[in-house]
Amino acid sequence: MEQILDQVDSHPAEYIYGGFWERFIAALIDGLLLGVIQLALSYFILGNSIFYGGDYGSSGIGLLIGLIYHTYFISSEKQATLGKQAMGLKVITTKGERLTPLNAGGRFCATYLSLFIFLIGYIMAAFDSRKQALHDKLASTYVIRVS
Repeated sequence: MEQILDQVDSHPAEYIYGGFWERFIAALIDGLLLGVIQLALSYFILGNSIFYGGDYGSSGIGLLIGLIYHTYFISSEKQATLGKQAMGLKVITTKGERLTPLNAGGRFCATYLSLFIFLIGYIMAAFDSRKQALHDKLASTYVIRVS
């Protein structure tokens, strides 16, 4: 398997991969930003009911906002969400290219697989030689440092 990946990768030796903690802090920044946006939109769309429970609409709004946010920023020229930009990281394909919106959206959806298996998919990045989490492996992406 490793030989196959080496044949697919363009120049993996040139990359400095984003580490677990850098990515964790970037995810915290993105999570805080998205939380504020979700809370504001949910309040305007659903009203006060979001504060009193029983309304699951805000979860759907949150998923949609997250999908749009990650797809837009990861497939943009910056190739990074605002959190990743703040940490000096960007996401590339294993061939060193920018992700398409479809690939970026698929990568975001795959993060939920990493989440649902007790965060093991995220923890994988701490032990992988290329710092790939499960969703990076599924989407054939790397998170690299840009500076």
